[in-house]
Amino acid sequence: MLLVFLPFVFDATLTLLCRLWRREKVWQAHRTHFYQRLAQTGAGHLGTLVVYGVLMMGCALTAVLLFRQSEALLLALVIWVIIHLGLFAAIHRYDMTK
Repeated sequence: MLLVFLPFVFDATLTLLCRLWRREKVWQAHRTHFYQRLAQTGAGHLGTLVVYGVLMMGCALTAVLLFRQSEALLLALVIWVIIHLGLFAAIHRYDMTK
């Protein structure tokens, strides 16, 4: 289940950890989720939907294909986490240059 919803779970978790690291009040409204930053950097709503849709479809397809293969599924989860880290790092880098 984690792999299927990884784009959203990872975005929320990483955002929360970053806000805690910066000692921000995590209970207050903010616009620092990676999907929000992606939309604000020029991708817009449609571009953000496409990026997150592709991520979720890829993760879901991987989860379905490797459902009964626990070792392969764990490796796939690690690979998808690395892909998400790379994408979120690129969003962060681009957002910081604006």
